[in-house]
Amino acid sequence: MADTELADLTEATTLAAGDLLYTVIDPAGTPLDRKVTHAGVFPQFAQIPASGDFLVASGGSTTTSNGVDVYEREHAVPIYVPAALTFTGIACYVDTLTASSVVRLGIRAKSTTIAGPGSLILDAGTVSSAATGAKEITISQALDRGWYWLTATMQAVTGARLRGFANTYASPFGAVITAAAGAAQATAPSNQVWTVSAVTGALAADPTWSLLNDVNSIPVLWLKR
Repeated sequence: MADTELADLTEATTLAAGDLLYTVIDPAGTPLDRKVTHAGVFPQFAQIPASGDFLVASGGSTTTSNGVDVYEREHAVPIYVPAALTFTGIACYVDTLTASSVVRLGIRAKSTTIAGPGSLILDAGTVSSAATGAKEITISQALDRGWYWLTATMQAVTGARLRGFANTYASPFGAVITAAAGAAQATAPSNQVWTVSAVTGALAADPTWSLLNDVNSIPVLWLKR
């Protein structure tokens, strides 16, 4: 094999936990060529979902059936994608059904101006909430490693309810506690969630978001690889 400059090698855009990286031990002293697995350098890569696995958006330690029930409000929850992956599904969980009701699901980028959701990556369309249980929409969406936001919006008719996270802040970005509320409020999760109101149809490309305090308003959402 001919000598090759590092800059001339073919770039690997998708890495697995067991892939090898080249490293030099003690370069300033007694240099030694060594190999290390990608997961050994970046432990989070050991958690890459396999085909068919589910990646659940960040929320809280418990869930509740007394969850999201506000009509025509887009609710966003953060999710960390640990590697460049293509996802085949996006889903929610319906706890209370209503005939003719639907849930619109979407994926958004991380905002460059707020600690919240940004521009639209995918409006996945709607899934019926006229029956209870897990509801999935088939997609084919490639995402690079990083933070994103999954969103759910109940539409068509009122009355349905989604499974939500209970007694939590909108992780991983924490909460904003006003001086008037006082430091004691830091021990009483206020369920802060980023929302957009009056979403009657397709998701807007880059709407104005509001940080809302609303009990049980953070939906349980996930991606399927």
